[in-house]
Amino acid sequence: MQKATKRFAIYARTAISQEQGFNFALDAQIQACMQYAQGQGYPLEEGEIYSETASGATANRQLLVALLEAAERGEFTTLLIYDSYRLARKPHLLANLLQRFGKAGVTVETVREVPPINFTEQLLISSRSAKGQKKQQRTHQRKEH
Repeated sequence: MQKATKRFAIYARTAISQEQGFNFALDAQIQACMQYAQGQGYPLEEGEIYSETASGATANRQLLVALLEAAERGEFTTLLIYDSYRLARKPHLLANLLQRFGKAGVTVETVREVPPINFTEQLLISSRSAKGQKKQQRTHQRKEH
């Protein structure tokens, strides 16, 4: 029986003129993600790279749309991003994208944040916490009545 390969994709994004400098250069983001992948033992030949220059304030980005479609087709299991701002600048947009990747069975991991963030785990923890809080509120409300 053959062991399933953990396939990954890299998404790198920079805005046209606002984000200049080494940390946001597309090549630097990709290089950091490749080093992270190697450190995690991901087979480098299994990686797919999506790199674009576009605003992070919208999800209407050509390669981001292609990335989401590839995720929904099951073409990769892990998405590597340099930091959360590469995916989206607005919190609600980031949450929506993370939810879509999660529904597709894709784990999103950041490289820059220390320690690296596994967004899939974070969303699960947040979801459980929110459900627990709602349950406590309902129990408290019943006791008051």
